[in-house]
Amino acid sequence: TELMQISYCVYYFLPFMIGIYLIKNKKEFYRALFLILLCYYLSYTGYIIFPALGPRYSIPYMFQNELNGIFLAERINYFLNSLEGIKRDAFPSGHVGISLVVLFLMLRYSKKLFWISFMPVLFLILSTIYCRYHYFVDILGGVVLTVVTLLTGNLYYNFWLIKNENSLFKE
Repeated sequence: TELMQISYCVYYFLPFMIGIYLIKNKKEFYRALFLILLCYYLSYTGYIIFPALGPRYSIPYMFQNELNGIFLAERINYFLNSLEGIKRDAFPSGHVGISLVVLFLMLRYSKKLFWISFMPVLFLILSTIYCRYHYFVDILGGVVLTVVTLLTGNLYYNFWLIKNENSLFKE
């Protein structure tokens, strides 16, 4: 439980990792920033269209065992639950979507960052179900969110650069 709660929180650091890595390369940094923000907006749109409660709220009676950790797990769980104002944000899994978009960007721009982050992201995805934040279908929705973000986001971004003659990068 401890490992899974910590893995779930890796999500909050991933965008910063790729951002810090790309900060000196304006062109790649802005593309990564655009794709990550697009993924966030698409996930929030999903929450509005499909307002779903995660299993920790909708079916708590089905769980016979509490997810007790050693030191941090319960604190992390309490902290995340208290921060979350809107509980209907299970589908699609933004944690999975954002993490996979960032992992793709790492694969594209830094193989070293990709391999450092691969296992933590895998554990993050597993933790979304283990910690009862998401159903399996939410994970699938997060994967679809990633694909839609990368395909439409890159198409739009390339179109925008051509239309504006790369004016974003002229000094």
